Amino acid sequence: MAEVSMPAGWPRMPIDEAITAVSKLWEQSPVAAAEYVNTDIEGRRFYATAPTRVDKGTLDGLRDSVVALAEKHGFPHTRKKQTYTFDQELAVLFAESVPMLPVEAADEEVWAFITLSVLPDVAIWRWPAMQGEPDRTLVDDEGETRSDSRADRLLGRRRGVFRQAWWRGNLLGQDACLQLDEDNFINLTDRVSLTGYGALARLIVQAHLDRIGQGAYHRRFALRRALILIGREFGRIAVEALPEEHVKTIVNHAFDRATADVAEELESKKAAAAAKRAAKANAAATKPDAEEPPAISEISASGSEVDVEDSATADVGSPSNSVTPADPRARFLQAAAAYAVILEPMLVPVDYTTAMAMLAQAEQHLRALNGDQLAARIYDDLADLMGDWASFDDDARSIVYAAITYFVENEDVAADADPDGLLDDDDVVDCAFAALGRERHLS
Repeated sequence: MAEVSMPAGWPRMPIDEAITAVSKLWEQSPVAAAEYVNTDIEGRRFYATAPTRVDKGTLDGLRDSVVALAEKHGFPHTRKKQTYTFDQELAVLFAESVPMLPVEAADEEVWAFITLSVLPDVAIWRWPAMQGEPDRTLVDDEGETRSDSRADRLLGRRRGVFRQAWWRGNLLGQDACLQLDEDNFINLTDRVSLTGYGALARLIVQAHLDRIGQGAYHRRFALRRALILIGREFGRIAVEALPEEHVKTIVNHAFDRATADVAEELESKKAAAAAKRAAKANAAATKPDAEEPPAISEISASGSEVDVEDSATADVGSPSNSVTPADPRARFLQAAAAYAVILEPMLVPVDYTTAMAMLAQAEQHLRALNGDQLAARIYDDLADLMGDWASFDDDARSIVYAAITYFVENEDVAADADPDGLLDDDDVVDCAFAALGRERHLS
């Protein structure tokens, strides 16, 4: 019988040591962080039953490969705005160059060592401290570690920069890594119950990639809906025991159903948005010089009172339009009821670094629209909101992020490049300003 080759074991860094290392690196530049590189494995703990161990030469080789890739993207002095392309290529590199048992790849101490001892300068370059980002501590008053987005990226936790790259490459495949964007990656890798099984993960990815470019397939929303349907289908089934063709049939059926449902839903929302704009235009054209204040009203971004839309344009189960909610997120969704099905999944807790990365994508989207005046206005106002990031609470930040993400999404209620395709994006920004109690600049 042929002997089965086992991947070598990888060194570990205890979490208390990792927290100390992150604290030292927190405000460092990539050049300064390079002083903390140490690929020496002497005295490091390994997986107890690993038949072999990686040596210093392997770690030096990994470092050389990652640094060479980062240099293509501006390391160490600059960082291109399209960091997701670096993440895509990094996933491929780790899939090719870092053989590792899944049990080790699930150990944050392994990734703490790789991140903070082998590649601290690249990690700091990829996830720098950003001006305006609130100060955060790594340890609370009880001595317990506290979750922080940037710290999690550096400490080797689930979203650690290199840990995430390894799992993406090994679960989804190298080809998929070069074609999936960040939102797709998050949708897939966050659903461990589905994509934790590599064969199912690759079938899902293939079904998604096969449909990209088809007119009826809205990649962001249909993927999310398909994953929900697949989760329901396999929730009580041992998918590993099913023939691959059977699994493939179920996956494709879920994607077909999701594609049709989302397309129908977005068409309905598009019609509702058009009706809303027509009603506003009609009200503005027929408004008398003097009139009684409306009994039920909402305040627009400009501060003027606007009649609340008929409840038929709102989503079933959305907050009642008869009462203005105190929660800014609920106010935002109420004002933007015609787009709530798209916006609600975008209202997530978010850190400054991630929001700025999305704003960079918004700038790229603006350029792709060839300097459209309305697109420029939308972008400028979103950038102004980001400038006030430090003054916002978590709910307000999620609204800002959702508004930016909606603008970046080309295929929302209406394709942005179409005539009047940015009116819904502009309306979402209006709703964001109103929910935040801000006055939007005049066009």
